Amino acid sequence: MINNILPSVIILYGPPLAGKGTQADFLEKHLKDYVHLDFGTELRNYVKDGLNQTENKDMFDRAMRLDQKMNAGEGVDTVDLRFVVEEKVVNTLKSDKKLLVEGPGRKVEEAKWLANFFESQKIDVIIFHLHLNLDEAIKRSKTRWYIPNKVLPFLNYEDALKESPDGEKPYQRYEDLDPAINTRRYSDIYLNVFAKVLEIYLLSSSSKVFIVDASENIHDVSTIIAAYLKKYYGFKLIY
Repeated sequence: MINNILPSVIILYGPPLAGKGTQADFLEKHLKDYVHLDFGTELRNYVKDGLNQTENKDMFDRAMRLDQKMNAGEGVDTVDLRFVVEEKVVNTLKSDKKLLVEGPGRKVEEAKWLANFFESQKIDVIIFHLHLNLDEAIKRSKTRWYIPNKVLPFLNYEDALKESPDGEKPYQRYEDLDPAINTRRYSDIYLNVFAKVLEIYLLSSSSKVFIVDASENIHDVSTIIAAYLKKYYGFKLIY
């Protein structure tokens, strides 16, 4: 049965390097009433600001904890994550906007918090589970390049250099320079927990989970996501 109303929350879930940010960007361009919340970006911004706030001990200590966890490729503590993102989640959903969430559920405690919050507010959720195997994830990590003030990566150094402001050299993130870190991240914040995380969302909130093969090229993954929205919600994306 087709439901013509898209849910209040769309979650993009999956392992590191599955393309969650790219597909969130795709959806954000077409779903104008959704606010994009990238947990990873929010955490990195907090760390950047917090490490400069030596006079604010609580903020500095929290930023240090987050930085150490992220540099080690570990999932951050849920209490610290909630401190960084919860207000934005609550305020967005209290307004007339909907929420497009990228990268939540890296710990069971985090999934419980979000699922219980969504259920308490009677919020419908759909989850696009972008699955990618470890070998493909490590392969992709070697080709990701970033430039200042742009969240999404480039697929090669040359394209990144063309877009880099003021001739700044593109860079790779710490986790992409060490395959061992991405291997640990893949296992600890995805492979070892994804079944439990999805189980929590399905049993503890009004959620649907749609499986997407993220090993396909970017356009094909977007096409699959669009096909799910059309089949289950009668919503056609034009792109």
